[in-house]
Amino acid sequence: HFVKDFAGEFFTLDSKFFKSFKPLVLKPGHLTNEYTMGRRVQYILPLRLYIFVTFLFFFMLSINTKFFNNPSPVDTISTQEAIHRILVEGSIEIPAAEKEKIIAGIENSFFLQKRYDTSMNIDLGLGAKDSWLNRYFEGKLKKIARRGKTGFQDLLKEAVNQLPKVMFVLMPLFALILKLLYIRKKQLYIKHLVFALHVHTYVFLVYTLFIFFPRWYVITLGILGIYVYFYIALLKVYGQSKLITFMKLNTILFLYFLLVPFGAVSLILITIISV
Repeated sequence: HFVKDFAGEFFTLDSKFFKSFKPLVLKPGHLTNEYTMGRRVQYILPLRLYIFVTFLFFFMLSINTKFFNNPSPVDTISTQEAIHRILVEGSIEIPAAEKEKIIAGIENSFFLQKRYDTSMNIDLGLGAKDSWLNRYFEGKLKKIARRGKTGFQDLLKEAVNQLPKVMFVLMPLFALILKLLYIRKKQLYIKHLVFALHVHTYVFLVYTLFIFFPRWYVITLGILGIYVYFYIALLKVYGQSKLITFMKLNTILFLYFLLVPFGAVSLILITIISV
């Protein structure tokens, strides 16, 4: 079923999507139980639902960060062109404040190039300090740093592009944690993976809400809502007592957060390679 789901038309919006959306939000764990009981025809498959919602989230996130890609008039003028305009074409109409910014940008550009060429020393812990791997990443970071603000913009944009891949790798690991903590249930790994897909789909829905309403109280309530949602979903799907479920919930979150640094390092390395 997952092979068929993966090969299917991910973004087909039909009645199944709308029938799945309401229980996903209002009935934690319901879609997972329906799937494992074989009642799948009326609902959109878990992977398709996850991909659609994450696509929506990262699309909205990319739109929200487009201001990083809109350089100011100063940034659009190259160093060589700026020098030519100021020193050779003195009669060109450039406001005094604009000239000061351009000159400051030129000085900063030379400063960064000198600084990163001579004193930048990177050790990412990827083998020996003078290994080809360290030299490769050092060279990449130097090139990015020389580009100043533009380099940071490109790095941020690429990180947003690569984040879905890292999240997709963490998903099976999250399901594995569930499998280990509920090993006495003797349930197939696929059930835990379906549960992980549904929970993460809800999480990305809430994160999408944060993009539209980036207020501290919205974020606080949203994170609290995710915690409560996850707790109720575990109760409904695995059927253990409230106390045991509460303890396992916090254990799952603790173990999952231990994976976050590895995911973050992977994201950084993939982003640097891709820029």
